Amino acid sequence: MSRAPLHDDEKAEFLLARVVSEVEHLVDKIKKAIKNLFEEAGREMRRQEILEALRYKASKGTIDKALKALVKEGALIKEKRGREVVFKKADTG
Repeated sequence: MSRAPLHDDEKAEFLLARVVSEVEHLVDKIKKAIKNLFEEAGREMRRQEILEALRYKASKGTIDKALKALVKEGALIKEKRGREVVFKKADTG
């Protein structure tokens, strides 16, 4: 059974959904990488340190999305110290 060809709007919608899914998957992978960074470091980390450590895994924008998601989930706490942004693990106990 053959399907009817997709119209331009349907193709665009399909491609957009696929891109969104891929970005969400990458953000999830970077969230795990960030959690691993904190486990290894055992201390708070500056945003710049995190960006540097993950520079070959994802773009700044993707890393920032992952950091924002981790803060929203309560896994990390974000603090602004002057011009620096510092992240630390949230107390889980």
